[in-house]
Amino acid sequence: MPFRATAAIALAATLASACSMMGETPAATAPAAKHAYAGVYGGSYVCTDGEHGFYLDIATVIPKDGGGFDASGVLGLFPTLAGASGPVGGVAGSFNVSGTISSDGTVAMTAGDWLKQPTGYGAADLEGRLRQKSDGSYALTGKPVVRGNPSACSNLIATQFLP
Repeated sequence: MPFRATAAIALAATLASACSMMGETPAATAPAAKHAYAGVYGGSYVCTDGEHGFYLDIATVIPKDGGGFDASGVLGLFPTLAGASGPVGGVAGSFNVSGTISSDGTVAMTAGDWLKQPTGYGAADLEGRLRQKSDGSYALTGKPVVRGNPSACSNLIATQFLP
């Protein structure tokens, strides 16, 4: 049995050395727990130009001193069957968003840089409210807020489908 103990010690030393060379410790490589608001939401909303598909990936949720959270991620829009015959029925794109989620679930996110910008189409901010569903996931209701025309869009509904 001394050989097995020696081999186990050598393996542990090798792993510790590898982590040290990479500047990491086993504790530093453990993934951080995600807040329940984080995840991917899918749904739709309606604007004056028709219905659009809605995708929101809330990637980062960080608690703020005094309550609430800073949040960031990617918002995407894409065609839907109901909106396909509209003037921009084939529009698809995505952009970064960042903002806050209050302790009561109120969401306020500001549009950032485009990742894929459709020609002639502008990004919108997002306002809404998250509420927990009976299955533990979250639903988002609200609207995209077009700068200069805040009543252009309404009836956003989305459900968290990936944690």
